Amino acid sequence: MPDTRSDRFLTRRRISPAPLLLSLLLAGCAAATGTLPGPVRELPPPRRFKSAKTFDRQARLELSEGVGYLHGGALEQAVPIFAQLCADVTIPRNQAHYSIMQGTFQLKALTDLARDRLVEGRFWLEQGSKVRGIMWGRSWEIASENLVQDIIRFLEQWPPETHAGCYHWASLIYGQIGEGAMEVAFARRAVTADLTSADLQYQLANALLRHDRAEESLPWFKRAADQPSPDPRMLSDFGSALCVTGQEDEAARVLERAVAADPKVFEAHLNLMIAYYLQGDLKGAEEVYREARNRFGDRRDLLEAGALYFLLDGDRDEEAWRTARGAGRELMAAYPWASALWALAQATAGRSEEARATVQELVTRIPSAGDTAWVRDHWFLRRRLLTLYESLLSSPPPRLTGDGAAPGVTAP
Repeated sequence: MPDTRSDRFLTRRRISPAPLLLSLLLAGCAAATGTLPGPVRELPPPRRFKSAKTFDRQARLELSEGVGYLHGGALEQAVPIFAQLCADVTIPRNQAHYSIMQGTFQLKALTDLARDRLVEGRFWLEQGSKVRGIMWGRSWEIASENLVQDIIRFLEQWPPETHAGCYHWASLIYGQIGEGAMEVAFARRAVTADLTSADLQYQLANALLRHDRAEESLPWFKRAADQPSPDPRMLSDFGSALCVTGQEDEAARVLERAVAADPKVFEAHLNLMIAYYLQGDLKGAEEVYREARNRFGDRRDLLEAGALYFLLDGDRDEEAWRTARGAGRELMAAYPWASALWALAQATAGRSEEARATVQELVTRIPSAGDTAWVRDHWFLRRRLLTLYESLLSSPPPRLTGDGAAPGVTAP
């Protein structure tokens, strides 16, 4: 379905940000008195620029630079950039545009939360919400959409070398507000603006994969993977895309590269376990599971959910049931593939009514889960597991009680 929301962005009423500048922290950073909130007192001294235009240009360049550091995993390099900009935008003479303020506060919150500075992160999120709320009728989505359009309008004023980062930023914002088509479109623009960036190729490939366009993602994953020292997380996602498209052998090779490049990437281990299962190598899948469980004790529940692949397909039903219960019902319900495996564990444990109830619940949440052809093409179910799942789909739905629950359904 074509996306038409962008046609409406530029027709929304603009409101001058000037009154807001006087109400958001004012010149508090310069005064630095004890009445200021703690997160404000932590900021460095603000910089003073020759003109608002000079500050606007510098701030946009630094925001793009900071976003680039975040995307590259260099959190500590991004932290001082956003802290300095937070101080700068509180000076009225800098006349910060609302998009600069909103982006600065939001990104400062992101870096604080990423470092477990929860109080500070919530504070700066609140400042960003004030900007968005006052300027755009308290609609986060509308504010973000207008922020993207504002960035685009300012592109002509930015040096050409910053355009790729600008499109990349727009893509990330669209991803945050659930606009998949626009997220992909701007990720593609970013790559077109800088064909040499492996990070931008990865961003486009990842956006395509997350929006069920795995086949389209493969050429971009391959380009990023062919660069020197490819990102192990990118290789992990590349392997997942290969699994989705039925290329399990190639997926296993890529995922082995990911694990070897950085054994600390949890997702690479989980994806490799699934790739081995899809190849029919249940022993290899179990070996990856055992190694990962020793390494990632804090992710044991998700690993145990993944272990159901080789346990169930290997006729280890009783052990599979115990493992499923150990993973936890809430975890199993969080992922479609895990919900399917939970239903299969229930079925093999003789809890047929509960298994059918779980499948019906899953199909209610995700209707495509009831289409056997779609399940074959998109889900990581093969051989015995696919047969078991299809048998649950073809079974009559369980009789519901007055409160909507199937009789006998119990959480692990």
